[in-house]
Amino acid sequence: MNAIRSALVRIALLALCATLLPALGAAMAQGMRPLAMAAATLPGTMPARLRLFAKRAEQSFGADAPAALALYPHATVAEAKASAEYLLGDLVVTWPTLKWANLLAESGKTATYVYLFAKTPPPEYPFHVPAHGAEIVYAFNNLQAFPWSWDAMDRQIAQTMSGDYANFALTGNPNGPGLPNWPLYRPDAPQHMVFDASGIAAAPLPMEKFKLISANMSAGPWCPEVK
Repeated sequence: MNAIRSALVRIALLALCATLLPALGAAMAQGMRPLAMAAATLPGTMPARLRLFAKRAEQSFGADAPAALALYPHATVAEAKASAEYLLGDLVVTWPTLKWANLLAESGKTATYVYLFAKTPPPEYPFHVPAHGAEIVYAFNNLQAFPWSWDAMDRQIAQTMSGDYANFALTGNPNGPGLPNWPLYRPDAPQHMVFDASGIAAAPLPMEKFKLISANMSAGPWCPEVK
């Protein structure tokens, strides 16, 4: 019974995180909404659309706009649309999640694991990039819930990720027999598990985007700066 209770608590916490973090991030991202939304519709001709994306970057990042534009490609309208979606995800979900991961890891009271889900689902998926929540159907190995053109990598990720989730719910550690090693998250040498079109592997967490966002957004007194 204790194991079942522990698993239910962990699953409830995962659900709570999924509910609270986007709301928190959305509140903090208000100042950058013009850039994040700029490429959603991108009216006008292609040059005008790309100029609009660059203009929104200047409004949002000021002197750091060149760095932002270098990190979020926008040479074509397709790139600009994808970058706008990635930026919105970084502002609303990834950035506050990383803040929280740092706090948890630095507390020394719990094991912290971080992942990036970067596998875009099949063409039937309604967005250009894997949006917040795209991994849910994989995490529960329930691809059959959508009659989409899933490929072999989709099925491999679903099998692996569902095992990771089950292990974490039961023990607080996603690692287990037959699964790729998932390293602990450490703020001084951040590692994360990456699920993308090329496979599943641990990798260093690139910090350039998050340092840029931190330098241009007040996170409130409860969140120390990303180091």
